[in-house]
Amino acid sequence: MQPSSRLAWYLEFLLLPPLFLTLAGCAKEAVKPSEDSLKIRAVLAFVDHLIQTYEARDQTGLLALISPDSTMLSSLPPILIRDFQSFDQIKLTPTVDRIEMDKGKATVVLNWDGQWQNKTTQLIYKEKGTTTLKLKESPAVQLVELLGDPLFGAAARNSQAPPASHNSGGLINP
Repeated sequence: MQPSSRLAWYLEFLLLPPLFLTLAGCAKEAVKPSEDSLKIRAVLAFVDHLIQTYEARDQTGLLALISPDSTMLSSLPPILIRDFQSFDQIKLTPTVDRIEMDKGKATVVLNWDGQWQNKTTQLIYKEKGTTTLKLKESPAVQLVELLGDPLFGAAARNSQAPPASHNSGGLINP
């Protein structure tokens, strides 16, 4: 062995193990999310799934997200059928404004921009709103009630001008 390679070998032998042990010793244990954090993540995932299911025009999937004891189960199917028959494409852009958690229940204030398009007529119906979702957490997160601006039912609102107190909506021909 040449002196320069021997020196390099000694340096590697002497410096690398302490450096490795120092770095390994500084590794921290993964932080476990709190119970509240997990609940909030579940609520956010539910809201995303609800929006994606509506955009996919999946009535069965959407109704499966509603609590069996909700009054919406009887009133929502005809509204969804009309939306899904009237529009080929639905796009909602949601923004969660606030989540309130309380003993197995959650309230989500959701701001949204919506576009419902009928590709046959090329008309796009646009609307904005704020909807409050009342959820229950057990056994899984489920929708119990919707308050505020209706998230579903754009087909019913499409044929008439929204009242002045309602957020602006209207037809646009691209």
